[in-house]
Amino acid sequence: MPGEYDVQEGIIKGKKEDDFWKRVFDSIHDGISIIDRDYNIICVNSTMERWHSDMLPLAGKKCYYAYHGRHMPCEHCPGQITMKERKTNVSIIPSESPMVGWREVNSFPLIDDSGEVQGIIYYIRDITERKRAEEALQETKAQAELYVDLMGHDINNLNQVGMGFLELALDTLDLDEQGRSILSSSLRALESSTRLIDNVKKLQKVKSGKLQRYVVDLGKTLELVKENYSHMPGSNVTINYSPVSNCYVMANELLYDVFANIVSNAIKYAVQDPVIDITIKKAYDGDNFYYKVAVEDNGPGIPDELKARLFKRQLGGDKMAKGSGIGLYLVKTLVNSYHGRVWAEDRVYGDRSKGSRFVVMLPATHA
Repeated sequence: MPGEYDVQEGIIKGKKEDDFWKRVFDSIHDGISIIDRDYNIICVNSTMERWHSDMLPLAGKKCYYAYHGRHMPCEHCPGQITMKERKTNVSIIPSESPMVGWREVNSFPLIDDSGEVQGIIYYIRDITERKRAEEALQETKAQAELYVDLMGHDINNLNQVGMGFLELALDTLDLDEQGRSILSSSLRALESSTRLIDNVKKLQKVKSGKLQRYVVDLGKTLELVKENYSHMPGSNVTINYSPVSNCYVMANELLYDVFANIVSNAIKYAVQDPVIDITIKKAYDGDNFYYKVAVEDNGPGIPDELKARLFKRQLGGDKMAKGSGIGLYLVKTLVNSYHGRVWAEDRVYGDRSKGSRFVVMLPATHA
């Protein structure tokens, strides 16, 4: 009979659809649980059955009993919140089954045609490994901050004491040339250590995101760099810079360190009396307006293979890369935080022996 055939076909079709959706649910590695408004479990996927195998079958049981061993709904139940607010809720909760850990519970309201909430779909993900990784990261961060604080305070204080005694010895003792050279070298080593500590503290500030950007006069910053580095003891340095006004960028007090590190490196690696030229020009990248600062020197230049990794934190390798150490890494970190770019190139294209040019591009702004 046609009617009987249609009914049979409908039953077969319905069973196939049920089998299809069960395969879909069981193929999902996260847990899926559907409950009615009275907290009765309607259906689950195989992941939930695996997590709560001691309570099988789950269908028909109260979710708070099957999943948590309770005889009443849980406090702060995500499902309660979803039914009350009629919207999706995401909660992070501890779990004890099948093992101690953490679960991310997404609860979605099942709303009928009349707009009433008839149940909840739970989508549950085991995030235990993620939480452990986050906790390990926080512990590592706390240890790093402790080391920076220790280095920035205690070790730096010891450096200051040592530098004070060395300066006193150089000023008061009757030393021959060799003796003064030894003490001067020791003093420079402690000064380098102090600068390194200072740079690490600045990096910590940048990485923490605690430094806010504000409008900074780029021209005056470069004037200050020129003033402070034009009279370096023991170095016959010439810095050429023509003051430029009304050049403003979004930065902070550490903008000075960007150019101070570049200039100090140029002086440090000069093989003769260093000559440094600093210029500011307007530049455009599409519709974006930048100030392009170039710092050129007459030093030995930088090999092409070194340019690409010059601004990375160097732990070894080339003497120049190792020497630039954390200074140029700080430069790169700061410029990135200002949404700018920095790179190194030959002062004379194709001839690195003629010196280097460091280019810093910073987005322009108004005062």
